[in-house]
Amino acid sequence: MNGRKSDGGQALVMTLLAMPFVCGILGLAIDVGYLEHIKRQMQTAADAAALAGASEIPYLGSDTGVTVSSAALAVAQSNGYASSAVTVNNPPQFGPNTGSGTCDIGSASAPSCYVEVIVSQSQPTYFSAVFGLTSVTVRARAVAAVKSGQGCIYAMDPSGTGLRMNGNNSLTASCGVVIESNSNRALVANGSNTVTTQFVAVAGNYKGNSAQFNPPPVTGVAPTPDPLSYLTPPAVATACTASGTITVTTSGTVSSTGCSNVKINANNLNVILSPGNWGNVSIGGSGDTVTLGAGQYGAVSVNGNGGSVTFSPGQFASITGSGSAVETFSSGTYAIASGDFAPDGAAGSSGSGVTFYLGPDAGTLDFNGGSSSSFTAPTSGSYEGILLYQDPGDTHGLTLNGNSTATFNGAVYCPTASITLDGNNTVSLYNIIVAYDITLNGNDTIGDDYSTLENGSPIKSSTLVE
Repeated sequence: MNGRKSDGGQALVMTLLAMPFVCGILGLAIDVGYLEHIKRQMQTAADAAALAGASEIPYLGSDTGVTVSSAALAVAQSNGYASSAVTVNNPPQFGPNTGSGTCDIGSASAPSCYVEVIVSQSQPTYFSAVFGLTSVTVRARAVAAVKSGQGCIYAMDPSGTGLRMNGNNSLTASCGVVIESNSNRALVANGSNTVTTQFVAVAGNYKGNSAQFNPPPVTGVAPTPDPLSYLTPPAVATACTASGTITVTTSGTVSSTGCSNVKINANNLNVILSPGNWGNVSIGGSGDTVTLGAGQYGAVSVNGNGGSVTFSPGQFASITGSGSAVETFSSGTYAIASGDFAPDGAAGSSGSGVTFYLGPDAGTLDFNGGSSSSFTAPTSGSYEGILLYQDPGDTHGLTLNGNSTATFNGAVYCPTASITLDGNNTVSLYNIIVAYDITLNGNDTIGDDYSTLENGSPIKSSTLVE
């Protein structure tokens, strides 16, 4: 009996002696769990801040006072972390994307397309203090990057029919379709249409046999912002006041003298208009070769038969015509200030590295695709990948008339205007359409090969990479 009492007393003593260590271990486990919880919160904040910083990169040229760092810090602060606890690096200072090169998107550049965010904060411990550990520094890191988006057709109308297909036609796209309308008829496919895309995302619903779509549309998707709103329009100057008319009857170079109008009606001339300010230019001869130097022009009309007209970058009140001259647009930006833009395509028109901008006071656009027409957007610079850019202030509709051999490589951006695609529009490389609403009346093929562009698709999205 006495031996058993002695054993019980020893067990009690051992238990009492072990209690501080057991409590310490339990306390340490509680502290570790708490710190893991804090770590998860920090990681969420770091992820969100990195995404916000990367998302700001395309808008650096248009968001006054907002930087990559301020955008990231604002999101970190909204998650409860003071700026003193947050470090934003562009480019990253650690990891596989350290020092990644300049990111040229839109009208401004960032040091890198990668944004690193580090959240670091000292956290007090509770039970671990028994062992002399009163605080622990918890750290979370995230890296986000601006990447090419997967969508290539965006219909921005918030409540009507965003995309309408008429007749027995087809749409084939290597990328995705996004329709922002919350209408039950946001997407309407009339007739025996077929739609083959990477995806179709619709905020509202659609009308049409689901078998017409491959894959079927996903409905009820949250609307997304205008993906090209970061673009900054070129400056449009006040047109000069015409002072007289120059009638050209012989070949040669004509110098600008006080914004004169110009008429070219003779045949088989070789005429160069020197760079400068010009009034209205009328080209009506037969077999003429005409070069328009860079500068500012009034209304340019091309009504001649045969021959060719070469345009240089600049500002034009309008460019129209009904003739058969071949029209070539040298690389650069063309601003249409106050009239229509309808490059004649009967004999084929072309331009490589070109962006056509329609200002807020411009008229309609009728883009014809003759048998050999080919237009390609710039491969670098502020308007990389942008072929047609209609100012949001211009709501006139656009029409693209293509055929099986005409090619239009680049983005068509008209966020407040309707666009109609007639005929058979084919694209050898890529095309992007961002419009208020879209009507397809033909067989359209849209590619997504952005390998010729320095920064990939002009449609950007931010994604976590580390």
